[in-house]
Amino acid sequence: MSSTPSFWLPSLALVAIAMAAPADEAAAQLRRPATPPPDRARPATPPAETAPATPAPGRTTTPGASSGPGGLQSTVITAPVAAKVYALPTISYGEPMPPPTRSLAFDARLPQFENLSVAATVNGRSVNRQLVVLNGREGIENAPIREDARRLLAMHVGKLNLSESTVYFFDPQVASAWLDAHPPVPPEVGAQEEEEDEDDSDCGDVSFNGIVDCGEDAVENFEDEYERARERAQDWYDDSSDDLADLWDEALNCFSDHVLPGVSVPVRFDITPAMTVNLSQSASRGSASGNVTGSVGLGIPMDGDLQAKVDFFYIPCLPFVVRPRSVTVTGDLTVGEVLAIQATATGAFNQRYTIPPTGGPRIPIQVIPIIIGGVPVAIIDVSVYIEGEIEVTANGSVVGNATLSNEHRSTFDFTCDGHGCKTGPGGSPTASTPVTTTQSVQIEGKVTAKPGIYTALMVTLNGNVLGARLGPQPFLEGTAVGCGNATATQTNGDQSAGDQNAALAADLDWGVDFRADALIGGKEVGDSYRQSITRENHIWFKDLIPGGSSALRAAMAGPAEAATGQPTAYKLSVPSCYPYDEDAKYRVTWTGEATPSATPASACQWQSGGGDCQFDPTRELDLRFAWPAAGNYSLTAALIGDEHRTFDPAPLATEFAVAVTGEPSTTTGGGAGGGAAGPTADRGQRGGSSTGPTVDRGGSGSACCDIVPNPAMRGRLGRVVVAYPEEVSPRIDVFRAGETRSVAGGYGDAAFDLLPGNYDVTISGKRVTGVTVRSGNDTKIKVGVLHVTASDGTRVDLVDQADGRSLIGGYGTDAYGLPIGEVGVQIAGQTEAVVIEAGQVTDF
Repeated sequence: MSSTPSFWLPSLALVAIAMAAPADEAAAQLRRPATPPPDRARPATPPAETAPATPAPGRTTTPGASSGPGGLQSTVITAPVAAKVYALPTISYGEPMPPPTRSLAFDARLPQFENLSVAATVNGRSVNRQLVVLNGREGIENAPIREDARRLLAMHVGKLNLSESTVYFFDPQVASAWLDAHPPVPPEVGAQEEEEDEDDSDCGDVSFNGIVDCGEDAVENFEDEYERARERAQDWYDDSSDDLADLWDEALNCFSDHVLPGVSVPVRFDITPAMTVNLSQSASRGSASGNVTGSVGLGIPMDGDLQAKVDFFYIPCLPFVVRPRSVTVTGDLTVGEVLAIQATATGAFNQRYTIPPTGGPRIPIQVIPIIIGGVPVAIIDVSVYIEGEIEVTANGSVVGNATLSNEHRSTFDFTCDGHGCKTGPGGSPTASTPVTTTQSVQIEGKVTAKPGIYTALMVTLNGNVLGARLGPQPFLEGTAVGCGNATATQTNGDQSAGDQNAALAADLDWGVDFRADALIGGKEVGDSYRQSITRENHIWFKDLIPGGSSALRAAMAGPAEAATGQPTAYKLSVPSCYPYDEDAKYRVTWTGEATPSATPASACQWQSGGGDCQFDPTRELDLRFAWPAAGNYSLTAALIGDEHRTFDPAPLATEFAVAVTGEPSTTTGGGAGGGAAGPTADRGQRGGSSTGPTVDRGGSGSACCDIVPNPAMRGRLGRVVVAYPEEVSPRIDVFRAGETRSVAGGYGDAAFDLLPGNYDVTISGKRVTGVTVRSGNDTKIKVGVLHVTASDGTRVDLVDQADGRSLIGGYGTDAYGLPIGEVGVQIAGQTEAVVIEAGQVTDF
């Protein structure tokens, strides 16, 4: 074996790996497939890194240590043999350095070739190396490198598949030393080319985003032909390298791609990038019917404690180049979001703004030199990648500011290569429970900021050659609400009084998806990783007024005295300044062993001495309690939250003292949360309506209906209202009295604005007469629900008891909305009368 000088592996570097052939390269390779001459035809050789089972004919070596490619110690397994175990050079890293003031954009297109100068401190001395980065076949053909090296690399690149990196880090100094120390490369060794075709379109070309789409069939055909060309190039490479190994007296596997395993390098940082969105500037999309000024500040504190490991491809007989194989990143990434909202708005406002508002989404952190065999060969760029949008919504009149913060930690283990990114032995990514705080809130009105930001660690090789981008994509919605004199209450520290109706609160919704992308030239390649770590959920609520917001205290109205054994009616609702729209949740308790009921019955779940109710906050909930014995008792109600949030701290309860005697009384009592109670008192209820829907304040009513004033109705019109105790969808038609032509109609709960007068209304086909409409009043038709339980094949018909006329029917179990009174249920020719009661669900 010939004696050779010592060489090191000049090579490449970190980062997720992508490995897709460059655009022009793949197309050119397809147009010029490498085809072996007839006398060189041979079957496909074993895969890379696999040694032949038997020695190559005519090649023998002497057992023992010898000097291998690059001067590395080689061990001969047996004699004669066809493979050696080549010792690989080691990879290390220089000290992290600040990023340069100017660096290549991570999403810039890769050039065909470029000169690269890499400097680092190695063993206390400053070392600088000049390399050439070759990008695919076009780069190899056009770069200023020696001709024999060009032919060897052109032959090698032709056999790579579409998912492999075609980027080579080439060291001219090592190439000269190595090739000069060996017999010349024969002129016939090199890529074999066919004549160019005349198709100069881009159809089928490979770009950093994949194959240019000329239609699904065209792409599939291109991939098939590319693979056939690659297989021919593989055969040619195997034959040529076999002859060259004989010439250089090297083993067959000397020209195979070996994996050069990397070692882990710490990646640690702690930064807090911040940006501000001017609400007066043009948004990327959205709408506004009013005016808004102010800003939303978004701070993103990020803390990384990670390890990165990079593997490379190395060819012992071409020790002057290396290619990236894969990168593994493991560890913790803590990300926070700090929302600082300052806004003055009138009307409705909903706008989306791009994040960051100016400049690129990449924030450089540090660079880490890669050192192979004691020589710096590449640079790892560590940066933070931030992109997304922030949606800002304001309703009504908004003046104020709010600052909310949220922090969570993601733990992950990923390996990225040309096929994309996949989880490692550490398993799927996880996220910690978020920690949330509020720094300041002072709001009149309601304002919401909803950022959707992807916050990722990005590790790239030399800026844009290869890269891995991975991190959490949290979705956060922060809302601040204020109403009444809440700001003054918070400022002076006074506890809200019983007649005060004010609110100041903030809450956050949160969830996390995780993304991992492999990059080449800033473009995603292979399969991206997308997975939800946590579902979207409400994580935090805070009542910000000392002593609690009075608008979060339940409003209750009803008599302070009750008759023994008689159901006594109370109205439960929320104050007018109550800020939320989801169904409110109440907790009701009492003493005296009263029997409770609710309309609708489905709104409450009762137990001994208490129960929980859930109901629309824009409506009053009707409750009744019947005490079995005379005495002095208490009745309390508290808002505990809604479908979305739990109030913290829990609002104070509203309490009634009830004297139960042998005679009922109309004396009214008041609760601390709702002001004075009783059907004639206006308690500042949400929406402005007063209580007592069973009272006709116009001085009249009828058996069919209740007529109550509606302060929101102004002018000549009145309103017919139909509301059922549970969700049903019967047909409703409104007629002028005595007429058969409908003037209005609908389904389910409904309201019809009409001129004053007398009307008839049909509900599920049953006609209600004498429906009087008065200006500025609601005429509430008394209705209930009939719930029929029957097998699927059983026919059920409802009939009018007065004349036997069929009203409505169906099969099996169903629910029917009906006006009060008797209705016949007809099954199998038999009819039974059922009484429908107002606000009740009747089971049959």
